[in-house]
Amino acid sequence: MLEEGFAISLDSELAKFYQLAKHVDTPSDSYLLLQQFTSLMGDGHTTLTLDTALFKTYYPIRLGIKEYPTVRLMAAPKTLQSYVGKEIKSICDIPILDVVDTLRHYMSADNMQYSLSQVSALGSFCIYWRSLGLDTLKVTFADMDSIFISPISVSDRVELYSSPKAMHYNTLTAPRKALYWYDVMAAPGVAYLQMNAMKDYQTEYSRITTSKPSGYTLTPQEEAYLSSLPRFSDFIDQMFQKMDSLHTHTLIIDLRYNSGGNSMLGDMLLQYLPSQREDESHYTYQLRVSELWRRNYPSVSERIPKAYSGKMIDGKTFSDLILTDGQSQISRDQSHTPRRTFKGDVYIFVGEKTFSSAGMLATIAQDAGAALVLEDASSPCAFAPCHYGDVIGFTLPNSGFKGYTSSKSFVPPDQTRCGEKRLVPDKSIPYTKDTAQLEADPLWEYVINTTSEKK
Repeated sequence: MLEEGFAISLDSELAKFYQLAKHVDTPSDSYLLLQQFTSLMGDGHTTLTLDTALFKTYYPIRLGIKEYPTVRLMAAPKTLQSYVGKEIKSICDIPILDVVDTLRHYMSADNMQYSLSQVSALGSFCIYWRSLGLDTLKVTFADMDSIFISPISVSDRVELYSSPKAMHYNTLTAPRKALYWYDVMAAPGVAYLQMNAMKDYQTEYSRITTSKPSGYTLTPQEEAYLSSLPRFSDFIDQMFQKMDSLHTHTLIIDLRYNSGGNSMLGDMLLQYLPSQREDESHYTYQLRVSELWRRNYPSVSERIPKAYSGKMIDGKTFSDLILTDGQSQISRDQSHTPRRTFKGDVYIFVGEKTFSSAGMLATIAQDAGAALVLEDASSPCAFAPCHYGDVIGFTLPNSGFKGYTSSKSFVPPDQTRCGEKRLVPDKSIPYTKDTAQLEADPLWEYVINTTSEKK
C-alpha cells in the first residue's frame, strides 16, 4: 500500500488494472495501460520513458492550452498557418475538453497545471490517441471551419508555423544548452543568472559513482564527460565577485527552463542570498529503502543496514548512516560558505518548465524572504512545493518497458505549503500589448521598471 493519506487506493486501482489488462493484446495498448496507471500516482517523476518502437508517428500540430479551458491550435504546417491561433471546438466531433481530458490520463504530473502542459508537449504522438479510436483528425474550430490532419512518421521533418502570440522575448538570454550562464551589467546595476539545469562536476560524479558498486573505476567516456562540466561553486564565486566589484544592487535568477537535477546547487546558491528568516533552511525528506532503490544505488546501499529495508527513513538518519568518513553534514555545507552575503534585491523567475529541485530553490528562497518569485501569467509555474523526487530507474521484466519512479518525498520548511497545488508566486506578470509590441520579456521589464522607480 501507499502511505496513509495518499489520494488513491492502490489496491482498488490495481484491481481495475488487472481487469483491463485481460483485454490488452498489443505492445501499444500495454504501454498505454501501464502509463495510465503510473499517472495515477500524482507524481511527475513516476512515468514510463518514451519507447521509440511505439512512438513512430505523430500529428504535425500542437495544442495550445495556456488559456484553458479555451484550447487553440498553437502550431501547424505552414500550409495551414491561417488556422494557427484559432479556438478549437472539437476533434472528430469529440468536444475538445473531452479530448484533452482523455490525453491527460496518460500524462504523469503533480497537478492539473503540469498535466495540461504535458498534453501540449507530448499530445501530438499518435499512440496517445488510440483510446479515442482516431486516425486522421478532423479539427473543427469555434467558427465551424475545419481542417484534416493525417499522421506522419517521426523521421519526416515538417516545419511548423507557430502562433504569432507565442512568446519570443527579445531580451538578455543565454543559449538554452548552457547549464548556467550570467551577465553582470554595470548599468542598470543588474545581474542576470540563467540556470537551465541543476548539475555540475561534483553532483554528476556523485550520481555516477553511487549507481555503481564500491571501488568502481570511471570509464574513459565518463571521465571525459565529467571533465567537460563546470564546478558550480567556482561559477557562482566568480559571479558574485564580479557583482561586488560593479556594485550590483539587483540579482535575477531565471529558472523558467530548469526542470531540476541535484538540489545541492540550489543549496549553494542560497548561501549567498539575504535570508530574512533564520528558521527557514532546507527541505526535509523521507526515503523508502526499497529493493529497487538498493539496486539503483549499490555503493550507498552497502551502508544502510538490512533492518531498514522496506522502511521509510528521514533525511537526517540517512545522512548519519552514509557519512562514514567522520565528516558531518554541517562541515560539508560549510565548505561552500561564501565570503559575503549579497545585500541587494533578488528576483526568481519561474514558469511552466520549472520543476523538481529548481522549484525547491524558488520555494526555499521565497519562504526565507530571500527573493521575490515572479511568473509570466501566460506560463504559470506548475511545481508543487510538497512533492516526490530523487528518481530511480526500472525495467519491466516481460515488456522491457523502461521507466522511473520517485524514492523520496520532500517537504519545504513551511509545511503549511503542502496544501498548495502549485508554487504560488509573489507576483504574476501579465503579457501586455506593450511588451508584445516590443517582443519584450514581461518579467524582465517588470524588474527593470521596479529598479528604476527605487532610484
